[in-house]
Amino acid sequence: MLLFVLMAFGLLGCDSNPLPAQTQTSDAVAVAPLKGCDMAIFDDGKVTFYNSRTNSLVPFVDEQNRVINGVFLKENEFYYTVVIDDELYLKKVDLLASHPALVMLTDWDLKLSDCFFDSCGYATMSSYSNVPMIGIQHNMGEMFCEFMDDRFYLPDHNTKSEGWPDEVNMGDGADEQWIQLLNDQDLFKQEEVVVEGADEDKSYYYYVPDESGDERICISDKIDFEIFKGEYSYEPQFELLGLNPLRDCVVYGALIDWGHVGHGPLCFATLDGKVQKALYYDCQEACYGWLANGKLAFSDEDGIKTVSPDGTIKKICSGDKFVTVY
Repeated sequence: MLLFVLMAFGLLGCDSNPLPAQTQTSDAVAVAPLKGCDMAIFDDGKVTFYNSRTNSLVPFVDEQNRVINGVFLKENEFYYTVVIDDELYLKKVDLLASHPALVMLTDWDLKLSDCFFDSCGYATMSSYSNVPMIGIQHNMGEMFCEFMDDRFYLPDHNTKSEGWPDEVNMGDGADEQWIQLLNDQDLFKQEEVVVEGADEDKSYYYYVPDESGDERICISDKIDFEIFKGEYSYEPQFELLGLNPLRDCVVYGALIDWGHVGHGPLCFATLDGKVQKALYYDCQEACYGWLANGKLAFSDEDGIKTVSPDGTIKKICSGDKFVTVY
């Protein structure tokens, strides 16, 4: 999720100390091509790539250091953070290369303790496609399990910045997917509907594909939100999370409990409303992302799975943390 940073604190100079030696591409192991991989799965410091078009898992065997997180930049580059002697470093690999080589880019000037807390997990990374830029969160605020600060790396300039870089306009730096999400919000409306005999109105979520509003497709009426409600729950307040690359399916949150943030199930639907599913009990904690074949990847207590436009759910592998291209 894109984080809006309110203050910039000036560029960090590149460390004059030499970077650790780079891991070279293995001659002993034949590395499977990474072209077309649209998911990276993190498990116990290792990365496995997944290609949704071929339904194949590709272990990233050449990276010998411990990986804590990563992010795609467009479809061809994967940036990731490794731990070396308790220090964090940023590396990348070109997914289009026939023999992918690992490139050491910079130290983050951060230690593992800056980006990890036992009860909250690892800090997330972010990418910004309009202005190529990679970010990592740090400085955990323990009360709400939120990392409070962001550090950025600009590949084109080989510079780092604490806070949003001065030379990057906020608007220009917005990610294409975030801009698309903002535009798509106008296509979805929430309404309270009077239900005869009920104590209160029901809340429904609609896809409204044209400006006239004459065509309205409900994408929430087949989900029983009552099973997710507790003693102090409310009717869902819906939040659009994104459309798939084929633009025929949607993922959204249905917030029913409120505290520091809203909590409620992660939901999937086709835009014709025929398929609707609640996938995970809390959209705030859910790990999810779109794949190139139009399916939604998500994780639950049983592992990492995909849901297809026809509603079929299939397990890919065990584990729970991953990122996707989309």
